[in-house]
Amino acid sequence: MRGLRLAVFGLAVFAVLGWAEPSSAQGCSARPTVPRNLRVLIAGATFRLVWDAPLQGEPTKYQIQAGSAAGLSDIADVTTQSAGTTYSTPVSQGTYFIRVYAINPCGRSASSKEVVKTTTSGLQAGVPNPKVAAETRTVTADFFGDVLVMGTVQNAWRAGTATFVKINATFFGPGGRFVGTDSTYVDGMARRLSSSRIITDTALQAGEEGCFLMFTDIPRSRVTRVKLTTNYDDYQTESLRGRVVLLGELLQEADFSGDLKVSGRVRNRRSLLTYFNKVNLDIRNAAGRVLDCDYTYVTGSSVKLPNSGITTDTGLRPRGTGTFRTFNRPPFAQVDSIREWRTWDEGDVSGLFPLGASATPEVRSLLQAYGALRGRLAIIAGVDPRVVTQRERFDLRDQIAAYAREIEGTARPMKNWPH
Repeated sequence: MRGLRLAVFGLAVFAVLGWAEPSSAQGCSARPTVPRNLRVLIAGATFRLVWDAPLQGEPTKYQIQAGSAAGLSDIADVTTQSAGTTYSTPVSQGTYFIRVYAINPCGRSASSKEVVKTTTSGLQAGVPNPKVAAETRTVTADFFGDVLVMGTVQNAWRAGTATFVKINATFFGPGGRFVGTDSTYVDGMARRLSSSRIITDTALQAGEEGCFLMFTDIPRSRVTRVKLTTNYDDYQTESLRGRVVLLGELLQEADFSGDLKVSGRVRNRRSLLTYFNKVNLDIRNAAGRVLDCDYTYVTGSSVKLPNSGITTDTGLRPRGTGTFRTFNRPPFAQVDSIREWRTWDEGDVSGLFPLGASATPEVRSLLQAYGALRGRLAIIAGVDPRVVTQRERFDLRDQIAAYAREIEGTARPMKNWPH
């Protein structure tokens, strides 16, 4: 799998924090020269950046920066996953100063000429605006022949934080005949909900990107077209205080059947307990299409969560380390790039039931059901990923997100953004 690329994403940030290249891609003679002829095309509330590759240096990826003034990167600082020379993103109203850098193992080029663009389309700054990236969408069939939909969702530059981002699919057959609907939550970044104190990993801040995998019970043979939309909530959230980092590079190899297998190690860098530590993967082919959106839990320390009776082996004590591995659906030879990021719960483990005795009977009932699902999660997280099916894991994740959303909704109404 020559040229496989890995993007490492930190929690609740959208800038790429690091890249790892396999040894076969490490050689280079010089860093790239400057990317040429940057153009920013506006289509409604979307920017499409197009540029020409450098004349020298053979880049493996590009860094895109956008700021509120010349030379700044306070709006976006994103590294692509490939050597492709286009990039699209939803945007909020405002003026953007945009530049591109080329990168290869020898280093980063100087900046392209900065382009300034102003748009009055779309939503105002500060309003959440997560959109499915059409260029990453894949519609295929699962093992049983039913429709399987995957792709990525990105929140607009300058947007507000979107929580419980949900992808809704409508399926049509020949002649536009309605076939059915389904939905799933995004695998996004983790944020603490301010009212219930629950942590959800269905959130996207401005510019952040998550992926999704939607299983259905609709035969692929009946479907000729799929329409995807998104909806979200805009509950107030807080950043997490912990920091779980990847140690070294991901180990990417073929399993016995030739499919992708990924493994690695992580470390808790802060003096704060983390648990339900989760590693998320966005796996793509050379065309940028999502081949798999998957996750696995870290095998770490055994942690007993007070007030819940739940014990999980996914804990990371302060400065502690853990391991993980995934067995993924795409053939190893088809994989071009992997984007990886980590999410977790942290700190006050009694926060599993944060509303406590002050909760209403309705909320206590919801918390009981939520706790039971988390207990099931603790069991699944400790099982070999080949034993529990991917569909079981994603169905459980969606149920947990739905209960967390309902619990938060009883604690504080949403803002009234149009969505």
